[in-house]
Amino acid sequence: MFPPITYNVLYTAIVVLTAKDVASNDVVKDWVSSGAPLNAAPIQALGGPGLLVAYALFQLLFSFGAGQSAPFRLAVTKLGVTEPPFSSPLNDETRDGAYFCSSCGAKLFDSAAKYDSGSGWPSFWRTAGGGVEYRREALGGRMEIKCSNCGSHLGHVFSDGPAVAPVDDPVPATDPGGPEAAFVLNDPTVRPRFCVNGAALKFEEAESGSGRPELNG
Repeated sequence: MFPPITYNVLYTAIVVLTAKDVASNDVVKDWVSSGAPLNAAPIQALGGPGLLVAYALFQLLFSFGAGQSAPFRLAVTKLGVTEPPFSSPLNDETRDGAYFCSSCGAKLFDSAAKYDSGSGWPSFWRTAGGGVEYRREALGGRMEIKCSNCGSHLGHVFSDGPAVAPVDDPVPATDPGGPEAAFVLNDPTVRPRFCVNGAALKFEEAESGSGRPELNG
């Protein structure tokens, strides 16, 4: 995994290099000269370069902290967008506490199962109570994880978590490795890795005395 700054440099380069091509498009020039009305945006003329610029800008905004705002949370939880690695402060969160769905407040994970996977996204080797549902994606075959209470997209689960240890807490029945699991892990000696977008979570520190976080939509 590349260091965080590498991604920002890459996305910035994409914006600079691709925006030049977009700006030289005659249809785009005419649109800009007419005042760039949003209801007449030349989406088709922008094509692939325009989409690439939009994606890179979106990723850069996430990296600079905008991922905590409501529009970006909705992009993750409702549209299934993946935030860039190392962009969420929850990736480095080490305090004791619980992680709740940012959409509905359902408890999903806790600090006892959080670990540093090196992936750049908050990672857990089990859920807090099985409050996650699974769906295999048609494109690529990854196993998507959603909040079972509201259906919000959380991230994905992989079969490359930490090694099983005798002192580990028991996993919920519906977790991978549990008796009611929706699928079987590739290696029973390894825990799953729940790779979760930070924007899909709200952290509540254990000492706060509040069982549910404040939601911002």
